[in-house]
Order: sequence, then C-alpha cells, then structure tokens
Amino acid sequence: MEHAGHKVTVMPHVYGNPNAGEEQPLASLYNDYRYNQIRAALDDDSDAIFCARGGYGAIRMIQEVGVSAFTQCDKWIVGFSDITVIHSAMISGDRESVHGPMLKRIAEFGIDDPDVNGVFNIITGKEIPSVIGDAHGGSIPGRAQGKLIGGNLATLISLRGTPIDMDPKGAILLLEDIGEYVYNIDRMMQNLIFSGVMKQINGLVVGQMTDMKEGKTQFGQTAEMVVAQAARQYDIPVWVGCPIGHDRYRNAPVVMGHEYELDVNDSTARLMPV
Repeated sequence: MEHAGHKVTVMPHVYGNPNAGEEQPLASLYNDYRYNQIRAALDDDSDAIFCARGGYGAIRMIQEVGVSAFTQCDKWIVGFSDITVIHSAMISGDRESVHGPMLKRIAEFGIDDPDVNGVFNIITGKEIPSVIGDAHGGSIPGRAQGKLIGGNLATLISLRGTPIDMDPKGAILLLEDIGEYVYNIDRMMQNLIFSGVMKQINGLVVGQMTDMKEGKTQFGQTAEMVVAQAARQYDIPVWVGCPIGHDRYRNAPVVMGHEYELDVNDSTARLMPV
C-alpha cells in the first residue's frame, strides 16, 4: 500500500497478533486496549480504515465504543463478514462504508487484485464500480433501485431488535454467509419473512454461501436456493450468484448505504451505483 503511494498507519494491536480482529470475551484488558485502538483510529486524520479481518465480537465492540463514534465518522471503513455490524451502524447514521476485501486479502493477492483495486477506486474518489456477473439458477429477472443494505446474514440476524437493525423499506438487500448449516439459513430467512423485512425490500442480492454444512438429515436445497425462495412471493428481482462474500478469489466491493440499481435478466445481472 505504501509502494502505491498511500501513507499507512498500522495500529499496534494488529502486529504479531493471531487474534487481531477477534473478540476475547474473557480478556477484559485485551479488549479495553483494542477498543482504545479503534477509538484512536476513528479520531485520527486518516481517510480510510481497513479492517484486518472480520473476526468475531463486533456487536460487543459497537456497544463499548459507541454507535455514535461510527455515525459521526467522516472516513471510509472497509471490511465485511462480522464488520456487517459496523456497516449497519454507519447506515443507521446515513453514512456510507465499503463492503469489500480486507487486509488479509491484500496480503495474499496484492493491491493490484481487481477487487482490491476497486476498493481503492472507491476510497480515492475515482469511481464506485458496478458488480457484473452470471445470474445462477433461482434468480428472478427484473429491475429495482434502492439503498444497499445487509451483508453477512448471521450477523444481521444478531442485530434484529437493536438500535442498528436494518431499515428494509425500499432497499436492495445483500446477503452472504459462511460455515452455516443450511437448515439454519432457512431459520434465519424465516425471521426475515415473518418480521416483514422481505415484503419491504425492492430487490435481493444473494452473494456467496461458502462452506455450507448439512445436518444428519439432508435439507434438500442449497443455501442459495433457500435465500432466493424467501423472496419469490414478493415480486422483486433476485440475483443468485453475485460474487460478494467469503470466496477466496472474488469479493467485489460495494458501498453500503449507497443507492444502487439491480438489473437481472435470464443469464446475467448487474448491481450499478446510481
């Protein structure tokens, strides 16, 4: 990143720490140190904060650091997975953030990786790239426009009923996940149906469902189909196969809280910034 001309500050708790990005529920001194580092990063004069990884525990962190620390933040925050908590907090304050590759991917693939390059195009003000790809089985053709919300499905469900719960009205909802049982994906989608989220959104983007698991009894559907079918009764476009999520080789960057147009046809789909 420095070779590309960026000035980089690495917060001390990241160096040599295999648990950087991970909450340590029983290690209060470690967590206090970590929270102070997050506050310092939010308050410094940088233009963007790159999360090292998704990790675990952002919902505890957001309570300790405070939602207002993020809603008053005037810089880009980049991350995904458990960082969905931060995206949700930013959206609640009408702020935008980048759902995209983190430092772990930059370390492996370099700054010239197309998706990483897309992140830098966003944070340097060059452009917000469109996401274009194949429309897999279960996609529903159509066109819709709305504010992009969502992220990691399990994390979003953990935020239900909190002050940073999603506002689905007129939105484009992005969902991705990793390592869940397929029956649990169905359980989470039933929450979104029963609570009225699905009938309020304008469109659904089904990202990568990575390393999904089956219980002793086969569920009978893929996780992607479970998510897509939750929207079938609502007459909205659905894109199954969007290259966003935990796949090692693709994680297209998007701006959460930004207005997008979703255009799905029989074979391809596009998510375009408005």
